[in-house]
Amino acid sequence: MKEQTLLPERLETISDAFLPGWRAFGNLNGSALSKKIEAENWHFFCLAGDLRAIALGRDRQKTLKRAVKRILAKSAGERFNSLEVTEISAKWFLGVPYLQVSAHLRHVQEDILLVPPKVPPGRSAAHVKSAGQPAMVLRPVEE
Repeated sequence: MKEQTLLPERLETISDAFLPGWRAFGNLNGSALSKKIEAENWHFFCLAGDLRAIALGRDRQKTLKRAVKRILAKSAGERFNSLEVTEISAKWFLGVPYLQVSAHLRHVQEDILLVPPKVPPGRSAAHVKSAGQPAMVLRPVEE
């Protein structure tokens, strides 16, 4: 999830730095995080399409980060604040190890409708906010 993402105030999660500007929820999968967000009357959208990337390397964590960076680069023009890694496959080709990573773009927000990026909030008649708790911000880690 991108740092500085607004989240429900009472959402209790543990996240770790993953890439610059991004946090990882190691203790929750996408479904569990979605349930927690939706329990607070917020919405966790799954944007259509499956993104894939391949990265070579023996160090699984570094290789995973390279593959996720490639996925994020492919989706740079999209409006999203979360990424759900759905599959990680470790493979070998001619003795060279690599990871194949699949992911979906996700977006968490309080609004019930996903407003296109060119329509500013408040301009659409369909822009509705829930009567839930105030938001908190997913802050960057101080290192």
